[in-house]
Amino acid sequence: MGQKNNSVRIPEEVEEFARASFKKFKKKNKDYYDSKKELKLEYYSNLVYDLDYVIEFILSKGYINNEAVKEIKNGCFSKFVGEESEGFIKFLKKILTKRDEYPDYDLNNIKLLPCLLYEIISDINTHNQNLKKENPDGLAEIDPSGLYELSSIILKKKIKKCVKKGIDESVAFDCLSIIPTSSALKYSPFYRVKTLFSILYTHGKDKNIDFEKVISNVVDADYHDIIIQFAIQERKEKYSSFNESQKALFNAITDWVFNTLEDFDKNDIKSILKKYITIRKNDASQGKDGNRRYFIKSLPESVYPNTSKVIAKIIEEDPENEKYL
Repeated sequence: MGQKNNSVRIPEEVEEFARASFKKFKKKNKDYYDSKKELKLEYYSNLVYDLDYVIEFILSKGYINNEAVKEIKNGCFSKFVGEESEGFIKFLKKILTKRDEYPDYDLNNIKLLPCLLYEIISDINTHNQNLKKENPDGLAEIDPSGLYELSSIILKKKIKKCVKKGIDESVAFDCLSIIPTSSALKYSPFYRVKTLFSILYTHGKDKNIDFEKVISNVVDADYHDIIIQFAIQERKEKYSSFNESQKALFNAITDWVFNTLEDFDKNDIKSILKKYITIRKNDASQGKDGNRRYFIKSLPESVYPNTSKVIAKIIEEDPENEKYL
């Protein structure tokens, strides 16, 4: 039975993972094993058995601004970047690359681990950049290479598939680190898509990004509505700060969004546009509304007949909606 903090239940397995240390494990279990090697193997095994719960908890609750959650999250992350991390990461790599030798480990959520690793790597890179500013001639304090390798092992097949489709390997790695599988979009979908777009715009500074190709290989069609909902809310103002390559990407996203939306069922189109209007109305009530990606009501009816009919219906139901479209 896990503890509950301000309505957040922390599973027992997650607490155990966060608070575990080899020193405590050794003290408690040293009489049951013949060697330190066996002790460490069992210690790492216990961590792996709890890892599924950790991944689920951090993805679903890790964003909550709660001291207990922050403490547990930091404890969990320390297993990948703390004093004992090298041995644990090495052990994880071994059971992932030699599944025949380690068939007893249940790793249902392991495909989502890159989401956590991306967050840890980002924190490490920020930490190292700050150190570099303070001491330009110094060495980076934390080396994230082991985490990159672990994430690459998990993402290997998907990265290979993307590269075969003509997607740059570094683009594929970064995108799949955020959305390693479409089911990742069940957790903080707005954050995931926002980060995905940010990654693409960053790579788009010096690379030609085929947005349609990236999305079709990273996100299943069943989740394309989430991509559309985010994209149509993007502020137009960012366009002015882009170089020509990034502007081309922005325009390609616009084309993909409305071409894809047009093929949706009319009820789904209406649902997406109504959510768009609701968000804009809420922003307007707080004085935060502004130009979005595209003036949707200006879509040519000859190219987008289904979407145009839905737009006309939404305006007919409430004429005030027109100013948000």
